[in-house]
Amino acid sequence: MFFFISGKVKKSLTIDPTVWIFDERKIDLDAFFLAGANLPEENDLTDYTRKISAQFDREMLEALSRLIQTEIQIVLNTIGRN
Repeated sequence: MFFFISGKVKKSLTIDPTVWIFDERKIDLDAFFLAGANLPEENDLTDYTRKISAQFDREMLEALSRLIQTEIQIVLNTIGRN
């Protein structure tokens, strides 16, 4: 299902709701600003998510570093053969 937004505009807009992301961290902005910007408290899930995200970032950077080193070796080996 798609939503088409059109009218007196230069370009139409198509919205695909299947790619919208909803999760438990959603905050009602009206209530947020009326309550004096009180954020939800940290909990175990938030802490776990933060730690897992940091671990994922480290592993991705390490994998990228190994990939770059491999690519450099391939290029140097190719140049050395010429």
